[in-house]
Amino acid sequence: MAQTPRLAVVIPGGQPNTSDGRVKIARKTVTGMVAYQERWPGEVVMVGRDAGEDGNVGLGGEWVRAEDLPFRLHVAGDLGEALASARPDIVLAPHHPDFRAVFDASVPAALTSEIPARDAAIPPLEERPAPVARARIVAGAVRYEGQLRRMAKRAAGLQCNGWSAWEAYSRFSPDPLLFYDTRLTRAQVDEASLDDRELLPDGRLRIAFSGRFVTGKGPIYAVRLHDELRARGVAHTMTLVGGGPLESVLRVAADGDVQFLAPMDFDTEWVRWARESVDVMVLPHIQGDPSGTYLESGGLGVPVLGFDNTALRNLVSRFDLGWAVPLRNVQALADIVQRLVADRGLLADRGERGRRFMQEHHFDAEFDRRIEHLVRILASR
Repeated sequence: MAQTPRLAVVIPGGQPNTSDGRVKIARKTVTGMVAYQERWPGEVVMVGRDAGEDGNVGLGGEWVRAEDLPFRLHVAGDLGEALASARPDIVLAPHHPDFRAVFDASVPAALTSEIPARDAAIPPLEERPAPVARARIVAGAVRYEGQLRRMAKRAAGLQCNGWSAWEAYSRFSPDPLLFYDTRLTRAQVDEASLDDRELLPDGRLRIAFSGRFVTGKGPIYAVRLHDELRARGVAHTMTLVGGGPLESVLRVAADGDVQFLAPMDFDTEWVRWARESVDVMVLPHIQGDPSGTYLESGGLGVPVLGFDNTALRNLVSRFDLGWAVPLRNVQALADIVQRLVADRGLLADRGERGRRFMQEHHFDAEFDRRIEHLVRILASR
């Protein structure tokens, strides 16, 4: 291993940029790159494909001058060209066929795996397409699965973000790692003491959904849960935090008792809001995505209620940070809520178990483990 090895981190999608040297980048991406840089025993560079001025980086994207970033950025129309200009000793890239060019860089490549092919196919199938379209989606998922398995075998290592990717692909990798992607720091976990938290302050269970308003996250099931609880006469409040293409649909489906809040800055707004204003976080995701909100809610002492997908099922069965009920079963969600209204001790117990788990798997601990994994891969080449 070189004395000052260079790690190239390939970002998903493309990199929006302008001809005058500005780039659009999410604060979360900057935070992650700085975390790599602080731990890696050498230089860290970010690599991306040119997405022009109209590229999308998700929520929280901001335009900044590339020269003002605390790390170097290499952007080119072709990923291979961008990697060639970065001249890395090891590459970390998304586990997706669009990034197969990393194998042409003549250096070890580790992949970050998140959503298995079977889960990626769930949202379009949820919309009940015509039989011909459904068959096309299923056939595409089968091809996609084969590509992901071959990439896992070819890569020098595989970093699996959560249990869905781990169960699907770790057996194909020569050096797999299971990690949990979260923004929650150890200090934030420690500050979220349950001793000064008042549950159900006015006798109503404060339920919230937080995330993108897209099919895979299942926000419509949070609205349906509210309707079911109201029909049962269960005292509660329901708040949806986020934004996305389903917002107008959700607002039409919800009654005036459902509160909608815009996306919040994680560190300055969301952490305090979740800790002080939520008793249980309902995250009825229909796919096994490695949602950081599972971990961040649990780490703040707010247990999670959701569906029995691979990601949440393992977090619940192994670490007791909430409850998972059969997929799409709103009545089962409501049954859990009724138990919690009558048993605040159960609510507090699951909240404390989530905090204990995240004391070992907070932001800093997980980045330490990921860097150790990459150093080991490079040292073995």
